[in-house]
This record gives sequence, C-alpha cells and structure tokens, in this order.
Amino acid sequence: MIEAGQIDLGLVSWPPQNLAKSLRSVPIARDAIAVILHPQNKIDDLSLVELRDIFSGRLLNWQEVAGPAQPIQVVSREDGSGTRAAFEAIVMDQQPVTPTAIVLPNSQAVVDFVAQNPHAIAYVSLAFLKDGVYAVPIEGIPPTLESLASGSYLLTRDLFILAPKQGQPELDQFVEFVLSPAGQAILAEK
Repeated sequence: MIEAGQIDLGLVSWPPQNLAKSLRSVPIARDAIAVILHPQNKIDDLSLVELRDIFSGRLLNWQEVAGPAQPIQVVSREDGSGTRAAFEAIVMDQQPVTPTAIVLPNSQAVVDFVAQNPHAIAYVSLAFLKDGVYAVPIEGIPPTLESLASGSYLLTRDLFILAPKQGQPELDQFVEFVLSPAGQAILAEK
C-alpha cells in the first residue's frame, strides 16, 4: 500500500522478509510477547523448550509442567500476524504450531478466549495484558517494561515504521519526532 502510494507510512510488528527496494524500515520501539494463561492456572515458570513443546503439541497436559492434571488448549494467531511471526521465529525453531490450536484473528480475541478458558495458553503483545489473564514468566523472567528495557526477557521484537526511501519532508519530520525523546515517551506510555 505504501509502495502504491495509497498510504504514506505503515506500522508493523514484524517487517516483511522481502521489503521493496523503494521502502525503508525504521525500528521505533521494542515490544514483549507475553505468554498468557487463565489466572486459575498460575504456572510459576516455563522454559523456551517447554513452551515450544506445548505449542508444537508434544506436551498435552498441564501436569507435565507442574500444573493441574488438565489438557492444554493451545491458542495461536492467524497467518499474517506479526505477533505470530515473531513468536514462531523466537520460540518454535522451525517447528509448526500444533494443528489442534485454536486460531483467532486478533489479540483481543485471544485475551478474551484465555480469560474464559482455564486450560488455554496463548501469546499477545505486552500492551494487551489485562485483568483476566496471567503472564507466565519465561526462563524465570516475567514480561514487564523493566525486563523489556533491560533485555532480560527473551520474547521481544522490534516495532517498525515503513516509509518510502525517497523521503518527503513531512514524513521524515514525523519519523524524526517518533525517534526523539518526546516521541519515545509517548510510545513508552502505549
């Protein structure tokens, strides 16, 4: 759409692999991907290997990771989701998500599903953490702004602005503002 001139800028949570030569991607922020559970299922910690084994369908019962003797319901995002692409790149090590996963179209639908299903597990952007879900620590580190800033939380990704390489002064000024201390403060709030 940017390349065709339909829009001036784009915001993406995972850059396209084949970015058009006429476009540039500018990293503007970092985001954490929180692995969420129902609050009744407060697992103390999951390792990356356990997470991969759950989402690939190797682990099928919460009891296998010190949880209740209940089946695990994996929830994933749809193809094309930047959060899904980042999660699969960081966690899945080229393994597919189990075909028994429930696939939902957006982060709010994922949060709503997990909040209503005590045995579900899913992933969302840190910005979608709300009452009704619990963010499980990964490798002993919870997804917080502090662990994101320190680099200690493992499930992170950059967020980007896509813009034409042949800058237009107004677009270049906007990108510069987003990268400025004032722009970064606004992003940190969100």
